[in-house]
Amino acid sequence: MMKRFRKIYVEITNICNMHCSFCPETTRAKAFMSKDKFEHIAYEIVKYTDYVYLHVKGEPLIHKELEDILNICNKYNLKINISTNGTMLKEKKDIIKNANIRQLNLSLHSFEKDENTSEEELEKLNNYIENVVSISNELAKRGTIIRYKLWNQTKSSNKEILEYLEKVYGTNLVNEPYERDKKLRENVFLSIKTPFEWPDLSKEKENEKGTCYGLKAQIAILVDGTVVPCCVDNNGDIPLGNIFDDSLENILNSKRAQDIIQGFKDNKCVEELCKKCEYRESI
Repeated sequence: MMKRFRKIYVEITNICNMHCSFCPETTRAKAFMSKDKFEHIAYEIVKYTDYVYLHVKGEPLIHKELEDILNICNKYNLKINISTNGTMLKEKKDIIKNANIRQLNLSLHSFEKDENTSEEELEKLNNYIENVVSISNELAKRGTIIRYKLWNQTKSSNKEILEYLEKVYGTNLVNEPYERDKKLRENVFLSIKTPFEWPDLSKEKENEKGTCYGLKAQIAILVDGTVVPCCVDNNGDIPLGNIFDDSLENILNSKRAQDIIQGFKDNKCVEELCKKCEYRESI
């Protein structure tokens, strides 16, 4: 029986229009994936999953061929999931509304506020959150799952955002303890988590014991076609093969991939990056 994944991440670009403190710059060459290369990937992955997530690094909504990419997903009956900082949501609203997006994850923590935040920046934050919430509610009524994410800040720094969400959704958020996911309305959720650090080979800390969803429930395909075990391999440190050079079947059956799978079955990390992954330990 062919392996089925809960989701496959496809990085259509690793370029972003923001520079958020919680999201380290990748060392890989910056690029956009062409619609033709994306269709090659869609043809390969449809045998392995029903769900495509259009992100690893980068901001997917800045892709100039986004509409074509979403249409390709629909052509192959892939259920579309997008993570975005939301800054381009108003500009790309019509494209998204016509694409049957299954889930839209909005990283509201992309806007950080502290004692040095100017009135002009605060006004920009207010306009941003108003646009995001308004469009998100439109999409939710059409059946899209909306997931607001506040993962990398304290509640005090997110006070304005939480107060606005309280006003719109009529629920207490500012004074509540952290929750993994809170339902705000039909198809609308708020996810609050404490920060995590992206795995990095230069870190000293490591733990070779444990398991992971990588190669079990998910894989990721980077913008150049490199297949990696999971969505937090920021720099492609565990290349299993390239989907433009080989079939996904061959890549998944490679010795390196199979060693990782067997290692996790044995509660052991065989790759150095996995040993240094805090996110793996948090799931």
